[in-house]
Amino acid sequence: MPPRAKWRSRQGFLLVEAVLSAVVIAVGLVFVSRALASEVKALRTVEEAAVVAWLAQNLMRELEGQVQDGRAPSRARSGTFDAPNTGYQWALSAAPIHAGDEEPSRGVVTLVIRRTGTQANVTAMRAVWPLEYIPGEWL
Repeated sequence: MPPRAKWRSRQGFLLVEAVLSAVVIAVGLVFVSRALASEVKALRTVEEAAVVAWLAQNLMRELEGQVQDGRAPSRARSGTFDAPNTGYQWALSAAPIHAGDEEPSRGVVTLVIRRTGTQANVTAMRAVWPLEYIPGEWL
C-alpha cells in the first residue's frame, strides 16, 4: 500500500479520537464543577460555624469579665449582635447544679447562638459559675 493511502485512512481515525476526547473532557469537567460547588458550600458552612463560635466565645468572655470585676453580669436573657454580625442572635439560660442533698452553690450558664431565621449552625457554650453571680432572671 502506498504511504499516501495509509495517511488518508488515518485521518478519519483522528477525528473519532478527537470527538471521544472532547466527550471525556466534557464529562470530567462536569464532575469537577460539581465537586468545586460542593467544596464552596462546605467552606461557607465552616466559615459560618467559625463566626458563631467566635461570637459565643467573645460574649461569654465579656460576661465572665463582668463577674470577675465584681459587677453583676448583663441581665438580658437574649439579644442580637451589632454590625457586622446583625444576622445572629443569642440567648442565655442557667440552671443550678444539685449535688446530693446539699444546697446548690454553683450553676451552669448556657449561651446559645444561632443565625436569625434558621436552625443551622447553632452553637451552645456552657460554663460553671458560682450561683450568687448568676442573675435570677437566667434561672
